[in-house]
This record gives sequence, structure tokens and C-alpha cells, in this order.
Amino acid sequence: MSESEVAVKFESFKEIVIMERNFFSSPEDLARFTSVVAGGKLAGLYWAEGVVFLYFPLPVST
Repeated sequence: MSESEVAVKFESFKEIVIMERNFFSSPEDLARFTSVVAGGKLAGLYWAEGVVFLYFPLPVST
């Protein structure tokens, strides 16, 4: 491969790192937190293995 060519490769995730966790006493508290964190915009909550989570992509500099 020459310098001007770009190789593209897909690999599935082997590890997911949880950088912060919070516990909420009610679904309303969770909804309020989600609304504040997302700046009042709609935000999707995801559910996996009995855990609900809010996804934010990490900046490239991280």
C-alpha cells in the first residue's frame, strides 16, 4: 500500500468502558436528568443487560 492509500477496517467492540454512573430514585428523576444533560433536546435512552444508559460520543481528543 502506498502513502496515498487509506486502509479502512471494521472491528466489533471488545470492551465498553463506563466512565460515570448515577442512580435515580424514580423514572421521573432519570427523565429530568436526561433533559438537563441533553440541553432540553430529545435524547434517547438505551437499555442493555438490565441497565439504562444515555450515550454520548467521546471527543476525538480523548
